[in-house]
Amino acid sequence: MQEHLPRVCVVVPNKNGIRHLAYSLPSLFASDYSNFQVVLVDDRSSEGPGELVKEKFPAAQVLYNTAKRGFAATVNIGVCYAIQGGAEFVAVSNNDIKIPVWLIRSAVDILSTEKSAGIVGFREVTGDPEAYTTAASPEGKVKWAETKNITGCLFMVRTSVFSKVGLFDEDYFMYGEDNDFFYRARKAGFTTVAADVPVWHYGEGTSGSRPLLSTWLGYRNALRFAIKNFGPLGVLRMLGTLLYHGCFPRADKKSSDLYLKRIRRFNPLFNLILVAASCAWNLFYLPKTLRQRFFPPGGAY
Repeated sequence: MQEHLPRVCVVVPNKNGIRHLAYSLPSLFASDYSNFQVVLVDDRSSEGPGELVKEKFPAAQVLYNTAKRGFAATVNIGVCYAIQGGAEFVAVSNNDIKIPVWLIRSAVDILSTEKSAGIVGFREVTGDPEAYTTAASPEGKVKWAETKNITGCLFMVRTSVFSKVGLFDEDYFMYGEDNDFFYRARKAGFTTVAADVPVWHYGEGTSGSRPLLSTWLGYRNALRFAIKNFGPLGVLRMLGTLLYHGCFPRADKKSSDLYLKRIRRFNPLFNLILVAASCAWNLFYLPKTLRQRFFPPGGAY
């Protein structure tokens, strides 16, 4: 009797990322796990990926947004498609990563064994693109541990999580929607775990050409996350953290953390202006944020 392999759908949101798809899609399709599909959702790219994908990766499904929607909404379109197609697990992948061939299989093994686990994240690797392993299989069983810190470049979700907590919050537009989703999943009783599987991440493969927008969203959305999920003290702590890392000249600038690099991109005075603008934006949208906090959308998709 043939072993049942749960169906996996890998959702890849894309915005003008053809040069990154050229290495990320081959990496995904090299997987040694057989029952999976790649769904590429394009957010109105000026350089459409359709011909490239059709020619080199005919097994991939390509969906197109009818208007520019942002990262979170683009992911939601792919997630809905995956669930309607019968996927048991959905992996959300940036378009600028490389993975070892055994990653999908390892994540499925964890979610199939640990029924309380709702989301599996991985170990992010930056820098040298060959710093991740391409071995056919890991040596022994993959190690994993429960954690509250999952990197958003790639993670796999049990579909029952979406049915209980809903989709990604599209008001983040880009950045922060993943942490918000992880937080809601843990609040609903699911555990989030990190597997010791390396994922190479280029970093800002889509947003790198718009540094001001990505830095602005980094500040704005971090504060919005705190307002939506924490109490007043937590909001103040977040504000203090943003001021320290972005505006304090003597703060450690050598961190390899992509988020910290993003919010330190400009000089302290300009970052202070961005923090002030983030406060103003969040005050303006405070009623809507509080409605989403106390009356969150249901899990329908």
